[in-house]
Amino acid sequence: MESAASEIVTDFPPMLRAYKDGRIERFLGTQIVLPAIDPKTNVESKDIVYSQEISKSVRTYIPPNAAGKLPLLVYFHGGAFCIETAYFPTGSDDQCINPIDDPSFGSLGCNRVLVCVAEKDILKHRGVYYCEKLKQSGWGGEVELMEAKGEGHVFHLHNPSCENAAAKLKKVADLINNSKA
Repeated sequence: MESAASEIVTDFPPMLRAYKDGRIERFLGTQIVLPAIDPKTNVESKDIVYSQEISKSVRTYIPPNAAGKLPLLVYFHGGAFCIETAYFPTGSDDQCINPIDDPSFGSLGCNRVLVCVAEKDILKHRGVYYCEKLKQSGWGGEVELMEAKGEGHVFHLHNPSCENAAAKLKKVADLINNSKA
């Protein structure tokens, strides 16, 4: 007889299977890309561990000849935080990647946030919810929600030359280039 821990909670073929004990079996997106220097742009990527206890890190990208303070772009890739990422999944309600319930949520160290969602993405509600909660948190910064009309999940990766992908890239570039330190 199977133990309760190995009971399947979510079966989402062909992507993943989640078990009651917290394990997640991924069938797609398991390739890990190691940090390196991009030969075309000379942008260097590095992984920085922020929690050894739960083995979590973030990937940073540093442009060549960078000096002083730089704008910070935090990009949460699609896949509900468990498909097509460089790290093992923890689930979308883990406070390490879903900080809304953190008591210090309203004290972000920046003054501008852009959240991008796609109209037809089944996970769109998570981005909208994040924006709403950030506005209600007492944080004194500016938060903007950008919605790509008619698009689905990770459209900008599947069709990077489409009009909405170009608009998204321009919006992100404008945010970085016009950052208010």
